[in-house]
Formats: sequence, structure tokens, C-alpha cells
Amino acid sequence: MTIGPCPLDTLSYETFSGRFYKVKMTFSKCAPASVFNMFKQKYGECTKIEDSLDNFICTWDWKRVKLEFAIDSASGATEIVYVYKITEREHDTYLKEKAGTKKDSF
Repeated sequence: MTIGPCPLDTLSYETFSGRFYKVKMTFSKCAPASVFNMFKQKYGECTKIEDSLDNFICTWDWKRVKLEFAIDSASGATEIVYVYKITEREHDTYLKEKAGTKKDSF
């Protein structure tokens, strides 16, 4: 799989209530600047930036979705994490369903 011309190293995801909750993509074969520029062109300026000697993290934060772009300074690898923000009602429903399930005897 690729995003633009950049091949993904890994793609992993988690689901919640039958839909994607978190998606994580990593890149190491593409220059971090080119990956960042693709996201910046699509989503505009970051809403938050953390820049340290170890990492550069750029976050886009909307009402229901958070997108985080990170560069590991040591390895030069790029990581993109998309998170769907669940509502309080969705979380309460999850806790009720979890409490109602039977414990596995194994």
C-alpha cells in the first residue's frame, strides 16, 4: 500500500463498535518532509506542534477526529496516527455492554 508515492511499512488499526477507531501507518522509505507536505497540503496548518531533539509531532485536532504526524529523529521514520474520538454516550454504551458479557471460563 502507498500514500501518494510513499510505500507504507506498516498499517494497523483498532475497531470500536464496528468501525475504525484508530489507524496507524508508518513510513521509512520516503523522506519525512514529503509525507508531511502531503498531509499539510490536504489538511492545512497543524493545530499543535511539538518539536524536541527526539521527535517532531504535528497534530490536527477536529471535533471528532485527531490526526497526529510524528517523525522519530533517531531513525527518521514517520508515523501517522488517526484517532476517532468516541462520544461519552458511545463510551457509556461500551461499558454497559462490557459489564453484561459473561466471563470466559478458560
